[in-house]
Amino acid sequence: MTDANSLDDLSKGGKNPETKSTIIKYGVILGLVSVIIAVLTNLLGGADPLNPKPAVSVGLGCGGFILSIVIIVMAVKSIRDSAHNGGRISLGDAFLIGFLSALIGTVIAALYNYLNLTVINPEQLEVVREMMEESLESVEDEAQGMVSFFTDFATNPSMQLLSTLFFGSIINAIIAIIVAAIMKKD
Repeated sequence: MTDANSLDDLSKGGKNPETKSTIIKYGVILGLVSVIIAVLTNLLGGADPLNPKPAVSVGLGCGGFILSIVIIVMAVKSIRDSAHNGGRISLGDAFLIGFLSALIGTVIAALYNYLNLTVINPEQLEVVREMMEESLESVEDEAQGMVSFFTDFATNPSMQLLSTLFFGSIINAIIAIIVAAIMKKD
């Protein structure tokens, strides 16, 4: 990267006015794809705690993961192949573009999930809590505290928001570095 202080400097020749808008564009696309997949998962019963359909959630989850990679590749390729970069991009720049695009998508998906669990479908968490508390009855006294902690964590929309952002960032960083290593051209 020529200047670590600005996303506009992601090119060998200086300013690239397309960088910020490209990151935002692909981040929003990724976020919308994630929301659509979450809605489809709910509509098709993949997230129903009483009658789960693992084939739906796994199928849509894998499809979403592949689409995420494709969208990150498209974001990096868009900047790399722009007239300002002349087909070149460093590993660091490619990583930054991929990671920031994915991070925007993750924030959108996490906010949708929070909205879903607090406004659209709050009873889903209550059903999960009841199921977890029923299973807690069969757990020995020593483990009940830990299981109770995980029950509270798993059924708290705010904790779900934070864990989605945290783990999403880690997964995004891994995907972004792999994509960057493949896409870089110095």
